[in-house]
Amino acid sequence: MKKIAFISQPEYFRFIYENDLKNIFEVREFSFNFDMTADQFNDLIDFDADYNIFFRGEFFPEKVLEKIKGIKIALSSEPFPRKINNSWKFTFDSMKRYMVFRDVRKKNFDYVFHYDITSLDLFKKDGLNISGEFAFPVAREVYAPVKTEKKWDLFFIGRSTSHREKFFGPLKHHFNFLHIAHGIWGPDLVEYINKSKICINAHAEDEISWEPRMQMLLATGAFVMSEKITPNNYLRPGIDYIEFSNNYDLYKKVEYYLTHHEERDKIVRNAQERIAKLFDSKKRFFELINDIEDGKYDNFKTSHGFIFFDVIKKIYDGIKKIIKITNKFKMKRIFGLVINARKEFQRSGIFGVIRRVSNEFGITDLSIKLFGRWSKIKCSLSKRKKIYGKDASIAYVIPGVKISGGVAIILNHANRLKKRGYDVRILTFSKETEIDWFNNSVPVFSVIDISKSDLSKIDIMIATHWSTAFWVDLSDAPRHIYFIQSDERRFNPENKSEIKTITATYKMDMEFMTEAKWIQAWLKNEFNRESYYVPNGLETDIFFNDKSFERKSKRLRILLEGPIDFWFKGMSKAYEAVKDLDCEIWIISSHGKPKSNWKYDKFFENIPMEKMKDIYSSCDIFLKMSYMEGFFGPPMEAMACGCSVVVSKVTGYDEYIIDGYNALVVEQGDIKGAQVAVKKIMTNADLRNNLIENGYKTVKDWGWDNSINLLENVIAGDKPKKYYDGSAIGKYVYEEEINRLKLAKNEIDMTFRNKK
Repeated sequence: MKKIAFISQPEYFRFIYENDLKNIFEVREFSFNFDMTADQFNDLIDFDADYNIFFRGEFFPEKVLEKIKGIKIALSSEPFPRKINNSWKFTFDSMKRYMVFRDVRKKNFDYVFHYDITSLDLFKKDGLNISGEFAFPVAREVYAPVKTEKKWDLFFIGRSTSHREKFFGPLKHHFNFLHIAHGIWGPDLVEYINKSKICINAHAEDEISWEPRMQMLLATGAFVMSEKITPNNYLRPGIDYIEFSNNYDLYKKVEYYLTHHEERDKIVRNAQERIAKLFDSKKRFFELINDIEDGKYDNFKTSHGFIFFDVIKKIYDGIKKIIKITNKFKMKRIFGLVINARKEFQRSGIFGVIRRVSNEFGITDLSIKLFGRWSKIKCSLSKRKKIYGKDASIAYVIPGVKISGGVAIILNHANRLKKRGYDVRILTFSKETEIDWFNNSVPVFSVIDISKSDLSKIDIMIATHWSTAFWVDLSDAPRHIYFIQSDERRFNPENKSEIKTITATYKMDMEFMTEAKWIQAWLKNEFNRESYYVPNGLETDIFFNDKSFERKSKRLRILLEGPIDFWFKGMSKAYEAVKDLDCEIWIISSHGKPKSNWKYDKFFENIPMEKMKDIYSSCDIFLKMSYMEGFFGPPMEAMACGCSVVVSKVTGYDEYIIDGYNALVVEQGDIKGAQVAVKKIMTNADLRNNLIENGYKTVKDWGWDNSINLLENVIAGDKPKKYYDGSAIGKYVYEEEINRLKLAKNEIDMTFRNKK
């Protein structure tokens, strides 16, 4: 029996061979990471395979390839410039990918195959005499249809990009759409595909290409709707799958095929026959090996490269070197300052430019004084009267529209006020105004594009972040309110100029509003500022226990939630606490992906809010080990969906969490304590059920109606009321908080370095 080694990033390529070849060859998989050194391939060399099949062969060290005795085959999978109807199609991204791939000419491969025939002319022109085309097959024993009830209308697996979201945005609003970034394959992925009526294939960028996920989806029994793919001799649009051209075309076809299941079934049957005939991994790899041994393919050879590409490659390499040099001399910082200053001028005029430049060069006090004086002058000249209640025109000012807990709270304010008859709008500092992750009905405008006449009609301007406070302070609105969701000086304590600027906003002559009692106490203690208290609420129509989920795993499921790239969300600590437990681990992140050495069962990225209940309801235990919070939202959402909760003792946790009653509380950064708490819940069913039951009781008192009633009091001009007790004064002290956070960050950094 011949020995075959597959060397790849398994999550991207395993579906091509997974389990199907074990009765034909002796197969072993070797994981590959781009930063691997030559001595990390010893297991591969010791295996001494007859055939070594590399995915992304251009990245493998030459020293490794020289030591391998068996036949070495590179399978190329990237979208490169291609020739379609005698016309070359390419983008900057596909050209950049090809510039990297050209290094394969330096590698000692016996055979090189590319998956897309339309790029073969490119290789010939560039002196890369590859062995031929090899369209990626599918391991049909694993990726096969399963009879099951359809739970979702639409399904997509792949990272979110702006191009894809142009298609997905309207669909996510109106249909039951499941979008998983990555982290699942094999039987788990098959389950999601078979529970979906329609699976979508959309390119990462606005560029025609052919993703191998197409044949994987079709093999699994999916009805596939795809953006146009490169012409090929395998898949037939309109017969094996349905093609769409733009977001409107996709939307209308989704509407049609969701109600015409007989037509869906016919296309699925066609696709199944096509896949069995042309993409069966057993047949394709058996044929590939036999054809190589029979001499049907030429060995990989190279000649002089196309001079145009040689020049482009030199330019590309030169640009990379220049970027390294400019980074070294901080030229990137200067370029960034120029760009940001231009944006500030568009948003805030000359005062915005002064503030941005003065912050960068450490003369923050100058801009603060200028802003303060000009604001007072404008207020003294203003003749507009303050308007209260439903007669007032209200605008919330946000830095951007990307998914975040803070923006979700603001959108809840605005949308619920609108439902009660208020005139509300959102103003954003970003050019982008589309919010597709929240069911938003409030109009959104960019401050760059909105007219001065429209701005002049706003009666109440509400700042929601320190970066918006200066803009609001200089506005002509009669009432300026500053909605503070946290002490934002904590997020970037190394930037002294920024700290000064943020501190200045807390001293502004505005009305203050906050979501947490500890913030109300802190503002009074440090800045002698009275503030309105408008606590966050829970969307009970979105967050509830979806009992329709069929839990198949015998092991308990633990959910870790938070942006992985933000250290203060404690995701690395949470993972360390559960990595060795006998459980399933699911992870949600809105910013950043799991580390390469993390082992987990599923990963979700940028999940729309209305889909979160499906994930919460699918899990048994929710663990969150943040170092910084304003008002702890996700634990409450998890409670509402039937999770037992473990949290760290962070600012705002005690707004509604009672240790031992509705959650278990551990000290910040206490991995061992968190592990013990999770183990208690796993092994003690009574404790788990009590926490869940008391969690249900807790969330009943936290609907949004009471919060919006308090918000209406703010708009009506009532005086702020104190909601914290006397013991809260002095409880939060900024200097002590920063020292504690510095120690925590240093400890996390040190741990990470040691593990590396």
